[in-house]
Amino acid sequence: LSVDTFFGSLYTFVGDANGTRAISFLQHLCETLSKLGIDSMNTAEFVENIIQAMPIALLQLLRREPRTRLNLDLACLTGTMEDTTKTIAGRTKNLILPITLRTIQNIRAIVALANESVDTVMSAYSRNLAMPRDRHDNDKLDITNIKIFPTLEDIMSDAVEFLPSSDPDQPHYLEDKVERHIDTCFRLHRHDTFGELKEALSFLIHTIEDDPTLIQNYRLQPRDFRAFYYANAYISRISFDTRRGLEIHPRFQQPTQLRKNTAAGRSKWWRESKRVAEGILLSLIVIGNDQVQHLFFNDSGTNTNTREDLNLVKNNSPCTITTKLVSHNQTDIISVVRSSCEKFRGVLLEFRGVTPATFAPIRESLQGMQRHSILPFSQWILPDKVDSTKTVNVPMPLYTRRPASGFNLESIVTVL
Repeated sequence: LSVDTFFGSLYTFVGDANGTRAISFLQHLCETLSKLGIDSMNTAEFVENIIQAMPIALLQLLRREPRTRLNLDLACLTGTMEDTTKTIAGRTKNLILPITLRTIQNIRAIVALANESVDTVMSAYSRNLAMPRDRHDNDKLDITNIKIFPTLEDIMSDAVEFLPSSDPDQPHYLEDKVERHIDTCFRLHRHDTFGELKEALSFLIHTIEDDPTLIQNYRLQPRDFRAFYYANAYISRISFDTRRGLEIHPRFQQPTQLRKNTAAGRSKWWRESKRVAEGILLSLIVIGNDQVQHLFFNDSGTNTNTREDLNLVKNNSPCTITTKLVSHNQTDIISVVRSSCEKFRGVLLEFRGVTPATFAPIRESLQGMQRHSILPFSQWILPDKVDSTKTVNVPMPLYTRRPASGFNLESIVTVL
């Protein structure tokens, strides 16, 4: 957070009052790159890095400095960026084109949304709610039918997610205040965990669908979301144990910085970095039968013992870890078995800080309460509106109503 403060100051300086300084600089940079001759591999790599960094910097500026979104020169700049990217990609024959163009599309979407907000001023009281109506397989009116983890259709859908207001005076399709409260908590809590994660995965999967060869490109990583990328991943085998249940063993390449290291060095690095820690959320994206497939896993334990077969550090071997499916539905199990048999290859993502054990039980409890329409202490959590002309009588707790009951105040009272 301390570092982020300095970055914020930097973006404020670069952006100027409404982004004029940054937009002028990026426009000039694009024009210069378009005229630049590429005569060596070093020059090509340098130019490609700049091309990729420009839209990312502009996207961060728009998010940190909202006034920049209203700058009238943004449309011209995004057009110039797109033309420059296509020109450079044609010269270098690299894979930067779809990645950079999708970032530019995100910039245009943010600008368009800001302009709509200016043109149409809407009341803060009345909200146009995007009602859930089976727009994809996880868009359900009843939260008890919503899967805890996003499905592939859920991730890929462009439908606006239904996010009700926590203000009881705002509109909602449920009339019962208990059911409405549970519904709101579930949807907002789920969005808080998976909102940005779904956007990152959607960008990644859309890019891979546009060009499947990008799935092995180490530069292709989720934007604006902290995740570790492991290439050439596939399901090596599936095991079942009466105590541990169904376990899946994904295998992937050692990270680049470890491939020339010794087994002891790799073991130390994995332990100290705390990568693929137990309980962390993992995502496997593979291509099979010309279709992109996606699965969520929960790491059930890593092994850095070089003497065992399933570990992260064995000499001249890829890394192997042990995982479990986050949901054991028939579709996911069939997909896992098919991927294992046919050795579909792709990429494994590790989402740091996303631990299913910290939120899945909460959502399951909310679904259980909604299923039975029961909320403990609902009269205190959701009290009726108070009439200011009446005196509110709050009864004493039951444990204080016994004869001769009292409170010992010696710990807070000093007798002089």
